[in-house]
Amino acid sequence: MGSPSFIQSKSRASIQFTFVSAEYEDREPLWHCPKCGSYSHRVENCNNGARCLICTVPEAEHATSEHPEDTEAKCINCSRKHRSTDRNCPERRRRLGLAVPGPSHKPSTQVKGHEKFRPTPSKCNPPQAVDRPQDLRPPLTYQLLSRC
Repeated sequence: MGSPSFIQSKSRASIQFTFVSAEYEDREPLWHCPKCGSYSHRVENCNNGARCLICTVPEAEHATSEHPEDTEAKCINCSRKHRSTDRNCPERRRRLGLAVPGPSHKPSTQVKGHEKFRPTPSKCNPPQAVDRPQDLRPPLTYQLLSRC
């Protein structure tokens, strides 16, 4: 499939096409039951009791919509500390055939050409003395790492 882009100079015009190919992998769909939170079946085939999709307690204690804020999240599928609906759940990623980051996963350096770049905090925009949420960070810039 090509998507044309038009480039025009003073004396002539040209058309460029970009071709993209993709492979389709035929696999079973991943079902997520909204009743019990499991990835193994659809709600029509669920034989389990309803559970809170945030903390896994039976819905008799509280519904997902009434989840208490002081209760920690726990995934029904992998038992880690996130909601059962989290798209980055390691069990979901494993079943989809996606890469699963390990417990000590660290972001890798980004590679541009043959040089490695690592994000570093910008010195151009220092924090200002105004009221703002603490989770905001200054924008990242890229600094060339020296080769030793």
